[in-house]
Amino acid sequence: MNMIELSELTQTPVSTLHYFESINLLSAVLTPNGERHYDDESLAQVRFIRKAQRLGFSLDEILQISIRTRIGQPPCQMLQQMLLQKIATLDERMQELQQMRQTLNAYLIRASQPEGQSDLQYCGFMQSDTR
Repeated sequence: MNMIELSELTQTPVSTLHYFESINLLSAVLTPNGERHYDDESLAQVRFIRKAQRLGFSLDEILQISIRTRIGQPPCQMLQQMLLQKIATLDERMQELQQMRQTLNAYLIRASQPEGQSDLQYCGFMQSDTR
């Protein structure tokens, strides 16, 4: 398949496929007339890249996994470590977001209090607190 076909099958812009090639995430066979040709392995690679990106992997991380695979070393242990780190990062972020939600709820309660507070207090929002 050519690049346009690969682009359509993976819903990936041609410019992105060019970029993947430039950083060695994707390779093509050049035909005698200079066109890039991609096989089913290339299709699977782009699908893997896109899935990994959706799961929060950086292109550098994806490249590390791909390189190990290319040289015949199973990337499973490295991938497991990356997954554990991503889960830990998500857990931390979820905790931060939960704390932010609690703070916003507290400000909402303050803002819902009866009028009469000074306009400079912005409905209780600017009152100092320890949060």
